[in-house]
Amino acid sequence: MSGHLRQRGNGWELIAYAGRHPRTGRKTYARQTFRGTKREAIAALNRFVVEVEDGLHQLATGTVGDLLDRWVEMRTREWSPSTTCQQVSIVEHHLKPQFGKLPLRKLRAVDIDGFYARLRRNGGKKGNPLSAGTVLRVHVVLRSALQQAVKWDGSP
Repeated sequence: MSGHLRQRGNGWELIAYAGRHPRTGRKTYARQTFRGTKREAIAALNRFVVEVEDGLHQLATGTVGDLLDRWVEMRTREWSPSTTCQQVSIVEHHLKPQFGKLPLRKLRAVDIDGFYARLRRNGGKKGNPLSAGTVLRVHVVLRSALQQAVKWDGSP
């Protein structure tokens, strides 16, 4: 794999080749913003290229649970401790029990929509409904992880 830097304002854009899109055949690239010196950006780019390479292999054969674990591990560096606790709780209590063992390539929108409906109906403690705000937070976590999968792989 290869990568390169692009200076953007007072930071850097790290760009790593992520293979070809399975449906269109177009080249895809993973991108990440980085702030620091050029030397630090080059080191970060090298780590990012390795991360993208690892992600491509793992996503091709992995489960939704694998994706969620990698996403949490990657994002934990950016989150405060309380945000980390909240996001991990959503992953462990809601998303992994429902989708954890499902191969990522088999996840479908209809499954996700049905899951959200169940959460609104009886997804809380003792079968009580979850509030719309809680369901929205679950949605944001799943959406963010899937968006990262697209960046890593070119398709969810």
